[in-house]
Amino acid sequence: MSEPFLIVGSNTDVGKTLFCGLLSRRICERSGQVEYLKVVQTGAPRDDDAATVQAFAPAARVSRGVAFSEPLSPHRCEGALVEQASDFSLQTLVREWLERTGDREPQQLPRQDPPHHWRFVEGAGGVLSPLPSGSSFADVLRVFRMPVVLVGDYKLGGISQTLSAMESLHVRGFDVAAVVFFRGEHENAAYLQEKLEQAGSSTHVCELSFSPGNDQRLEPGAPLGELLRQSLDKCLDDLSVWIHRRESSLQTLSGRACEVLWWPFTQHANLTEAKVIDSALADTVAVSTERGLRSRFDASASWWTQGVGHGHTHSTLAISQALGRYGHVLFPGQAHEPAVRLAEELLRTVGAKWAKRVFFSDNGSTAVEVALKMAFRLAQRREVLESAVEPLVLGLRDSYHGDTIGAMSATSPNIFTNGDRWYRPQGVWLDFPRIVLKQGRWQRQSQKNPVGLAGSQELSVDQGWSELEFSSLQEALDVNFRWEHDKETVSCYENYIDQSIQSFRGCFGTLLLEPVMHGASGMLLVDPLFQHCLAKKCKELGIPVVYDEVFSGFFRLGVLSAREILGVDPDVSCFSKIMTGGSLPLATTLATEEVFKGFLGSGKESCLLHGHSFTAHPAGCAAALASLHTLQEGHQFLDDRLKGEPRCSWDSQSVQSLSQLPGVEHVVCLGTVVAVSLVSSETGYGSGAAQHLCGELAKEGLEVRPLGNVVYLAAQPVMTPERCAHWMSVFHKVLKEKLCS
Repeated sequence: MSEPFLIVGSNTDVGKTLFCGLLSRRICERSGQVEYLKVVQTGAPRDDDAATVQAFAPAARVSRGVAFSEPLSPHRCEGALVEQASDFSLQTLVREWLERTGDREPQQLPRQDPPHHWRFVEGAGGVLSPLPSGSSFADVLRVFRMPVVLVGDYKLGGISQTLSAMESLHVRGFDVAAVVFFRGEHENAAYLQEKLEQAGSSTHVCELSFSPGNDQRLEPGAPLGELLRQSLDKCLDDLSVWIHRRESSLQTLSGRACEVLWWPFTQHANLTEAKVIDSALADTVAVSTERGLRSRFDASASWWTQGVGHGHTHSTLAISQALGRYGHVLFPGQAHEPAVRLAEELLRTVGAKWAKRVFFSDNGSTAVEVALKMAFRLAQRREVLESAVEPLVLGLRDSYHGDTIGAMSATSPNIFTNGDRWYRPQGVWLDFPRIVLKQGRWQRQSQKNPVGLAGSQELSVDQGWSELEFSSLQEALDVNFRWEHDKETVSCYENYIDQSIQSFRGCFGTLLLEPVMHGASGMLLVDPLFQHCLAKKCKELGIPVVYDEVFSGFFRLGVLSAREILGVDPDVSCFSKIMTGGSLPLATTLATEEVFKGFLGSGKESCLLHGHSFTAHPAGCAAALASLHTLQEGHQFLDDRLKGEPRCSWDSQSVQSLSQLPGVEHVVCLGTVVAVSLVSSETGYGSGAAQHLCGELAKEGLEVRPLGNVVYLAAQPVMTPERCAHWMSVFHKVLKEKLCS
């Protein structure tokens, strides 16, 4: 299938349409075929770029998009056509044109090298010229990531214009295959050629042997001069080389990857090929397949990191500015603006009314280890931890806090720790009540004899809980109401907690919780009233409370912080993943002033001796600031759309229907997450029960990554209800077809 090229100008009046006409004509002279689309035109019919291309190349198949009669910038145009030129409408127009022209090729046109069939989409004005919506042309068409032919500015000052246009394209993830100049007296092409060669760029530079400002006007039917034909041929040859190089890279990347990479959480003995991701944008990833690149919904939100969308322009520009301003600078005892502003923003949002200090690290696992150091010091100062006792972590079974040794030692034995002989479980982990949607009913699952763990030993308690139904998920999540009105459940939970921990008094250095939902263990929804009771009890005993919000924070569960659901403030809390919008690794550990003061002293031995070389790197801090701004704006928008209804990304009726499918054990749905647990003899992360659904879901455009027998969708918090409804309908359709067959 021929590669479509996006032809854009570094500015207006650089000869972009003339270039399209000349190149199309030369292709036709070489017995090739041309498909051409002008997406947006102003000043029609007097200025009609499509007509100009058709005049130069009568054999070309020319298509027009939206044409405004006013000779204005598109963002100033008015009238009925404006609705037809919305971002979505223009994307649909281009997508349908690409599908139509791409499908036509295999039946009618023989394949050859150089390519026989060429497809060109011509832009409107310059790279960042605004469309009727106000969005830039580059941002709207980035979804297709077509390779770009940039028509440079041959006039005085054109080097600056051309380089600026290239940078604008690069920062948006475009590949610039070639820069084409018309001949000019200022030697702009020669300068750019040398500069790109010095930078090791693969972008071709071509100068056409024609000067619009000096040579006689080119009439469409007039013969092309020999030098002009040669320069057009060179341009076509350069583009052919670029296409071949791109195709070769995509075709060989999987094999090359399998030879050199060691992937996490991957059994290489079962791996025959790697999935090649060409790019990502918004909520989709572009996957290389036998039929070319295919866009799929990123159903895992790239391991739950995506909050504002892949390639978000505001985040990308913020990162670029921070790198240009700082690169990276040493952090201990020093301050830079992005770090200070981010700390202030975190204390204003997720740390509001309880946290006073922000400690930076690099990932969620490290943030948890920092939190443990903070909590153990606080426990010693409060004298709730006996001085001669090695501190234990109090937590819940099936929790996950990362893969570094300290974080793993703070979790109960599980598949992530079983193969490591150095693993020493240092804690007490309680069994806990789970909330599920089963056969259309929200319920707490019964457990007569919950079994906790003390280290590796089972800890049996005779205080269990029965099945309990809720009228809705919101009822189950309303901790304050249940605390006041369901004294039986509160008493049950408190008795179980007391029995479980009474023999370990004086040994606990902290309570460490994944609040509300355990992500990596299969999207387990913990009864929030149970965690409320547990955190409240620890507060009464003086045991420091730590929340690991690496997964749950920043609207992943429908609220800014899961603390809002539990109703108990922590002493320390950890954040990462969504914090930077999924662009760069960064983590923070927030703490109260009491925790901070525990590290004050006369010498370094009493300070918090923890850090890494790239602590609080400015680019990551800038990305987080941009992400938090977008997240909060997006959620205000969704609040308005939902008119005060409980915020959940997924349609409740569809979720109910999923829970009633044959082969479904239960469903969990909260915030951006909907998870379907399949009936299987083998459950947990090591199960392959959901693997058979991956291929079928991929065929329908869903890129999923199951958690054992659990297949799930994780939306980005700013996704619109319409977008979520679409992917839910696809998800439901595939599961129904496969599970009912």
